[in-house]
Amino acid sequence: MERLSNVRAILAPAPCAGKQISSKIKITNFYLRARVEIARLVLAAANVNYEFIGVEFSDWDKLKPFIPTGGLPMMEVGGKKFGQGIAIQTYLAETYGLYGRSPMDHLTIDQISLCREDMLIPETKHFLCGDENEKKQMEKTLRGEHYPKYCALFTKFIDQRAGDFILGPSISLADIVIFEAFTTMFLNHPDIYKKYPKIGAFREKVAKNPGIKKYLEAEKTPYPL
Repeated sequence: MERLSNVRAILAPAPCAGKQISSKIKITNFYLRARVEIARLVLAAANVNYEFIGVEFSDWDKLKPFIPTGGLPMMEVGGKKFGQGIAIQTYLAETYGLYGRSPMDHLTIDQISLCREDMLIPETKHFLCGDENEKKQMEKTLRGEHYPKYCALFTKFIDQRAGDFILGPSISLADIVIFEAFTTMFLNHPDIYKKYPKIGAFREKVAKNPGIKKYLEAEKTPYPL
């Protein structure tokens, strides 16, 4: 019943012009972290209430024509629907004061966001792969090449931070991106994760943010991707 109501919520038409539009944010995604979790962590850090609409893979074919960019996540705000995870997380971070104060801050954050996207793509391919032999080869590449490369890169970002966090004394989207970038590796490859203590220590600092801490405690068991 819950899944059916979620489908109906997505298919419902946007409010007509002239009617009062609710300002409550709605976030739609599969039951995965993937490209939506950073947006949800931003909302958690900002203590913003929103509605999450979960989608089953079995419902995707009927829902896809109603998604503006043809993929999830999707955000509805002000009666309009928007796609693309990086666009959504950046909008939310800017709206709620987590996007820095200068063009240089924005550049720093965007660079980290896009590096995380590069890191995520092979993880997603591995997760979705249905061929066991191919999946084993993908995992070998993840462990032997991919993760060491991005652990080194993000460790450098952490070393170059301007204070306790990437931009200085306060948490921003950059820190949230780094936190989420390594959740899958933390869950599936803890032996590799332990080799990069600076990443672990930095993620622990981000997780202490009151809003993020509350969100993580409520979620309890993260989705595998």
